[in-house]
Amino acid sequence: MDIINDKRKKYCSVFSMHLIAASLFITSFLNAQTIASDVVGNIVYTIQVDSSTLFESLEKTKIENPAQYEMLGEEMKACFFITRQFATRLRFDADEAVSFLIEDEVLANEDKYLYEIAKIMAKCGDVHYLALSTNQRITEVSLDMGATFYHVVEPWNPYNWEITQETKKVGEYECIKAKGHTSIELINTELATVDIEAWFAPALPFPFGPMGYDGLPGIVLEATVYRNIPITYIAQKVEIKKGEKNTKLSSLRPALEEISRKEFEILINRKIPTPPKD
Repeated sequence: MDIINDKRKKYCSVFSMHLIAASLFITSFLNAQTIASDVVGNIVYTIQVDSSTLFESLEKTKIENPAQYEMLGEEMKACFFITRQFATRLRFDADEAVSFLIEDEVLANEDKYLYEIAKIMAKCGDVHYLALSTNQRITEVSLDMGATFYHVVEPWNPYNWEITQETKKVGEYECIKAKGHTSIELINTELATVDIEAWFAPALPFPFGPMGYDGLPGIVLEATVYRNIPITYIAQKVEIKKGEKNTKLSSLRPALEEISRKEFEILINRKIPTPPKD
């Protein structure tokens, strides 16, 4: 009897979460219909690279591989301190959104190489564009530190979200926690799972978020990406305005080529040799 009751409780819990998710999506859709099409949102996020994970990894490398540490250790520390000055911007209307790093020309001119490596460390070097009307995501990427760009075109939404019952406030907005994951192909063609924790605001009924972490029934105001070194994006400034035209498309620069995600992964593998197996 206890086993049956446990199964019933588990079923009710799962059903409840699905019911909450469905209700949120319907509410989000209905709310979005009441918002004027000329609404433009502008959100600025700070970026937090998990320092404890990074410095523990560097200390381990210092002990186990002194030569590698001597070559890269101090550079990685310098890059970390650069990331502490980074911020990203999300601009959106009822149909489209774009998310990108707010470039700091002074910082970039101090050391272009370290600046570009810091962007990779903080996972904020790409531009992420999303159009709901075409169900299409475009990611602007560069493999040569910004000399040329590719537009990676793929269907929207690669994340598998599970909406939880946890809530908290991010700024002035009540947010709900969601957990998601996606798979990425590594240089050696193996797949790696990336876990994501997001806090979204149902009061802002748009399915957008920072740096392409989106697809929830409300703007994502905080997101943590767990891959190697955890990265957290936290909204610091939220502006919603009416009667303005969104000119975000100018954020996408002319592309050398428009390619699929698979074609881009093949391109990376060609440019970066696969390390030999032991």
